[in-house]
Amino acid sequence: MKRLSNNQENALQARLECPGCGSSSFTAGSNDSFICNYCQAAYVLPGRTCHECGSVYNPGARYCPSCGADLVRECPACGADNAHSAHRCQACGQELDMLEALFARATGATADWLQQQRDAAPAIKAQEEAASQARLAKMWAAEERRREELARAQAERDRQQGIIVAVTVAIVALLVIAVIIVVAITTSGAPNPHFYPF
Repeated sequence: MKRLSNNQENALQARLECPGCGSSSFTAGSNDSFICNYCQAAYVLPGRTCHECGSVYNPGARYCPSCGADLVRECPACGADNAHSAHRCQACGQELDMLEALFARATGATADWLQQQRDAAPAIKAQEEAASQARLAKMWAAEERRREELARAQAERDRQQGIIVAVTVAIVALLVIAVIIVVAITTSGAPNPHFYPF
């Protein structure tokens, strides 16, 4: 058996008393027990009951023999085992609750986020499909407007070309008429060279 350090002994004396003789002087025994220095009675620290189901467990157990709950907490900073009720790591002094909360958030947040994304996927897909349909309808409306504008522009060009053709035909017709009139006038006013009076 090994003797407790002064700090351990002082902490133990503040809360333990030998059930046999009432002494508060102990030596560390095997299996996390303490041996009274006067009457040699073995004493196991209270709290050796499962935090989940209340079953008593043997010192050194990592899992509850009844419900299988974790009885030790591993420090995320240094990896040392600590009692489940410990708030600070006995090896490095790091606060366990804060580290476990951060570790759980870091590891659990990803799983939660993935599950949320899976749950939200159908709604997101429906929204994207609706947005895609709206964009497609907008594109078709723009294409229809463009085609209508092209048709109006083509009709205007056809109308202008029709006017140009009509004006050109009218001018050509007037020129032909003018040429015929000029030819008729010139031929009627000239003396006939074959006509000889007797």
